[in-house]
Amino acid sequence: MKPIDEIAALYRKWEMPRTMEEDIKAHLCNGYVISTPDFFVMGRAIARYAAPQAIENPWFTFRREHHDAWLVYAFAGSSRNFLSFVPYPLRWLAWQRRGKPLRFHELSTFTRHASNQSLCESSA
Repeated sequence: MKPIDEIAALYRKWEMPRTMEEDIKAHLCNGYVISTPDFFVMGRAIARYAAPQAIENPWFTFRREHHDAWLVYAFAGSSRNFLSFVPYPLRWLAWQRRGKPLRFHELSTFTRHASNQSLCESSA
């Protein structure tokens, strides 16, 4: 199954506030949608300490000077090259799993992990 199909299956399985097509359109207008054979991601730049309703609404845009985190709204597939598609560096990376609170982690943690992982893979 292709990563975009995995996301579509989640939209069919769970009750969502919008359709997948509406969320893709919102992220095309206010964020980013990247679809490759290896992964699919929708996300946008946010302000970490904004109201959760603003963060979770893909139609809400934050002023560029307030951007301090990337919200990964939907993701499926291989994370191997994920960081190479980050449009510009921000301190935080955020995501929310179904029924769980929004989580923030420093982007540098993922950058280090990805570097270590690729070093291990190239030496194998």
